[in-house]
Amino acid sequence: MTHPPSGTLRALLERARWAPSADNTQPWRFHILDEAACRIDYRPHAGMGVFNLDHYTGHLAMGGLLETLRLAAGACGWDVDASIAGGESEDQAFSVHARLVPAKHRPDPLADWIEARSTQRRLMLPHGLSEASRLSLARDLPCGYRLVWMTGLTQRHRVGRLLSQVGKVRLLMPETYEVHRDTVDWRARHSVDRIPAAAIGVDPLTRRIMAWALRSRARVAWLNRFYGHLLPRLEMDYLPALACGGHFFLVAAAGGDGLSQRLAHGAAMQRLWLSAARHGLQFQPEMAALVFARVKRHADLTP
Repeated sequence: MTHPPSGTLRALLERARWAPSADNTQPWRFHILDEAACRIDYRPHAGMGVFNLDHYTGHLAMGGLLETLRLAAGACGWDVDASIAGGESEDQAFSVHARLVPAKHRPDPLADWIEARSTQRRLMLPHGLSEASRLSLARDLPCGYRLVWMTGLTQRHRVGRLLSQVGKVRLLMPETYEVHRDTVDWRARHSVDRIPAAAIGVDPLTRRIMAWALRSRARVAWLNRFYGHLLPRLEMDYLPALACGGHFFLVAAAGGDGLSQRLAHGAAMQRLWLSAARHGLQFQPEMAALVFARVKRHADLTP
């Protein structure tokens, strides 16, 4: 068969949209051209601000989306022939033209875990990962990527301290107010296009206080001055860093920071995340440290 049955592409895009994105903003728009081809536009959420500086996290999300589409297509006997247009404009907008072609390889078992992949900030079990689990995760990575592990108590404490400091920046930085206000669904346990409040990892009382404060900048300033930010940082950052099996760095052998490299990094991250789901492991990305490092670097380079 050289042409997919009617409805195949739409069904594959339905699975692809389960790909992760920063704060669940889903910066993609699908345009079906015919039964075998579509155009996917990168359309970032305007309110992401510093969390999508130079479109870094948005491009990673697009890489994860394309990898998810390839996995979903492979499970049905198809491959995705994709080409990129744009990406050099001031706002880094680009489109991907994707066409289904007959697959020349076996389905990837990671496709079975697309809808099962999830994330949350609640405390986990601090059991160390076995060597077999680490090797299994590494085997699902694309060529050119490796994992650097930090699993001991001292190492987890160091990571927790780092994440706690990053959390302080996130809570005090004026530029993050709109993101926190708009990307968390404070009234829902499950959310279609935002982060459900129950998933951010704080106790019910703190969650209610945060929802109240984010109704205005003045309330946030008052809360930071008189209530402080230690408890949210403790619950969202430090304690989860201790109560887990370990932390890792996903390292790419090849350098560069262009669009193609970011898409590849996003694909590798999604494969790792799906591999964790496949092996019954809970995966929580810790992107804030990288995001604010980019913000600091950008500020240092700006005259």
